[in-house]
Amino acid sequence: MNLSIGKSSFLVCLAGFFVILSAATMLIRTGGTRKPAVHPNQRGFNTAILWFELLESPDEVFMVLGDPSTPQGMELRSAMDALNKYDFLFMASYSALYAALFLFLNTLLGGTKGPLDRAILISGVVLSVLMLTGDLFENLRLLELTRYAGIGEVPQISMLMLAIWTRVKWFSIFIASILLAAQYLRYFSAGISGVTMAMLFVAPSVAGFTAILFPGIGFLLEAGSNVLGAGWIAAIIHAFAVFLKRKGSSSASS
Repeated sequence: MNLSIGKSSFLVCLAGFFVILSAATMLIRTGGTRKPAVHPNQRGFNTAILWFELLESPDEVFMVLGDPSTPQGMELRSAMDALNKYDFLFMASYSALYAALFLFLNTLLGGTKGPLDRAILISGVVLSVLMLTGDLFENLRLLELTRYAGIGEVPQISMLMLAIWTRVKWFSIFIASILLAAQYLRYFSAGISGVTMAMLFVAPSVAGFTAILFPGIGFLLEAGSNVLGAGWIAAIIHAFAVFLKRKGSSSASS
């Protein structure tokens, strides 16, 4: 699929707009991030939602959400449900952003002229679909887990499916981010801009992989998520600058 630079940059800007809008709506309507009921904890998480996504056992459900009969437990469950309901729009937006970025960078690099370009573009689009699919089914499991009142009620199959879909989502995001980093390095010829953009995508991916694979350092995923968010913003700004430049050039030539 070969789009013009103007059209592909516009797609990034459009997807980026919905990412920012959905993220802001989610934070405003849910009151921001929440700490887990057990804090500090051995998993190293400071935010309830990220620990909730990476639960390892039924008892951790209640370590994150607290006792459902207490005000804290009820408030945390309500907050997690609200967050995950708004997340349906956010997941569609950021998945679209990834797909748009792969199309945009492919266009900037001259299109699918060789097997490497085609492979990266196809991989990027497939990973975008996988992260959306993983996040969708992860959300459905999280909305289910807030309903249980005791450890014995939590089905092991729900824990297993949550673990699978969460990793499909996060690993797809990390791999896609590393591929985008490589594309930015190719486009900027490994200059300061390219290295900066690459690090904004690679560093959080490495941190995230480490946090998921090794217990007790969940804070790395939290920090990495913030850096990745900065990478998204930088990518959107870059695409917007290219879009304005192309629009200005078109206006001048006409």
